[in-house]
Amino acid sequence: MKVGTGLRVAVLALAGVVGVGGGVAVASAAEAAKPKAAAAYPASNSVRWVRSCPILPEAQCAGVDLSNYRFAGYDLRGANLHQVDFSRSDLSKAKLAGADISFLFAMNVNFAEADLSGVSGQSAVLTYGTLDRINLKKADLTGASLASANIGGGDLEGAKLNRADLSRADLRGARLAGADFTGATMVDTRLEGAVLDGARWTDGVKVCATGSVGVCR
Repeated sequence: MKVGTGLRVAVLALAGVVGVGGGVAVASAAEAAKPKAAAAYPASNSVRWVRSCPILPEAQCAGVDLSNYRFAGYDLRGANLHQVDFSRSDLSKAKLAGADISFLFAMNVNFAEADLSGVSGQSAVLTYGTLDRINLKKADLTGASLASANIGGGDLEGAKLNRADLSRADLRGARLAGADFTGATMVDTRLEGAVLDGARWTDGVKVCATGSVGVCR
C-alpha cells in the first residue's frame, strides 16, 4: 500500500467508515435509525453507561440525550431523568418507579409493560408512544402530552392527568379508577372497557360513579 493511501485509510478508520481490511463500510439509513444497544463502559464494569449516564437506580441523568437506544428491562427506579430525550427508544418492561421524568421528551417511545408507578412526569411528552399495559399507578402527569399514544390495558389508577393532552389516545381496557382528569383534553380518546370508578372528570367537578366502564356516569 502506498504511503498516501495508508494515511487516507488511517484517517477514515478514525472516522469509523473503514473496515478492518481497509474497505469502505457505509451504513444504510435504515441501520442508522435502529435503536442502539446501551454499551458497557468500562467493559469490566457491570454498570451500563450511555453518554455520561449510568443506567442504574437513582442515576443522575438530567438533560441527557438517550434517544434511539434499547433499554428494555433496565432498572432506572428513582432516577433523575428530568428533560431527558428518550425519543424512539425501547424501554419495554423497564423499571422507572418513582423516577423524575418531568419535561421528558419521548415521542414514539416504547414503554410497553414498563413500571412507571409514582413517577413525577409533569409536562412530559409521550406523543405517539407505545404504552400498552404500562404501570402508571399514582403517577403525576400534570400537563403531559399523551396524544395518539397507545395506553391500552394500562394501569393509571390514582394518576394525576390534570391538563394532560389525551387527544386520540387509546385507553381501551385501562384501569383509571381514582384518576384526576381535571382540565384534560380528551378529543377522540378511546375508552372502551376502561374502568373509571371514582375518577374526577375533565370539568373538575364530576366524579365517575362506581361501575363506570367506558363512560363516566
